[in-house]
Amino acid sequence: KAKALGKLLLDTQNLKHPNYRDIQNSIMSIFPSAKYKGCVDIYRKTNTINVIQFSILEEYSGKITHNHVSSKSIKDAKAKTEFINICLEINE
Repeated sequence: KAKALGKLLLDTQNLKHPNYRDIQNSIMSIFPSAKYKGCVDIYRKTNTINVIQFSILEEYSGKITHNHVSSKSIKDAKAKTEFINICLEINE
């Protein structure tokens, strides 16, 4: 996990004009299994334009999609604190 997060930070540092889509693509390439399970979600941009927050479902064997955010499986996962929450600040 630490290796993957380190790679993510390196990848995002190399983006010329980082935006939602570029960072999401970087996340998906680093956590490919999460891509297929729909377990990565950039859930909020703060009021500060250069801060992007997202969460990765750490280990989950069930199928989760963005269309089922309020489903029982998501609530169960959140209750077990299986999400890794990450906040990236982009400095110009």
